[in-house]
Amino acid sequence: MNLLLNSATGSKQIGLLHFTRGAVKDDQLRQLFLKLHNSLNDDQTTLEQETILLDWLVSVAEKYAEQRNLFHSRRIYSESAAIRRVRRFIRENIAEDIKLHNLAEIARLSPFHLNRAFSAQVGLPPHEYQNQLRIEKARNLIAQRKSFAEIAFETGFSDQSHFNRFFKRYMGVTPKGFFAQ
Repeated sequence: MNLLLNSATGSKQIGLLHFTRGAVKDDQLRQLFLKLHNSLNDDQTTLEQETILLDWLVSVAEKYAEQRNLFHSRRIYSESAAIRRVRRFIRENIAEDIKLHNLAEIARLSPFHLNRAFSAQVGLPPHEYQNQLRIEKARNLIAQRKSFAEIAFETGFSDQSHFNRFFKRYMGVTPKGFFAQ
């Protein structure tokens, strides 16, 4: 089985991978695949879904492809200007359903390389960065006493219950509980 990876523009061939095994039993990959499956069935952002898919594909290729060093052949060098552009775009479009390939175009990197470089420089993947910005903005809007439905809309959550779940996951308390503090 072969897998051809292309850059964000599709014009540059990165490499051809060859898989000698048709099936593998790997609990770590299974867990990552279940995370991917759950993200597709849940109300996760497109950016998060694409990042999880890319992580899964890279994990499969790194563990089971003949050319395992393919992904390590290009060192993550100082791309702070590219990462700054991506961070600025995410901040300016906090409520949007951002796509990884759009961020890759802004950074002028492949989606794979952007994901790795962003995580290395920022300390978390792009979707987590966006989620943290959303929660930070939500906290400020709660302090301004805006309604939770309005906050959910302004921060890019699909509805109030989606906002409540994310807020509780990040803050350890519901928005109402946070408001009461």
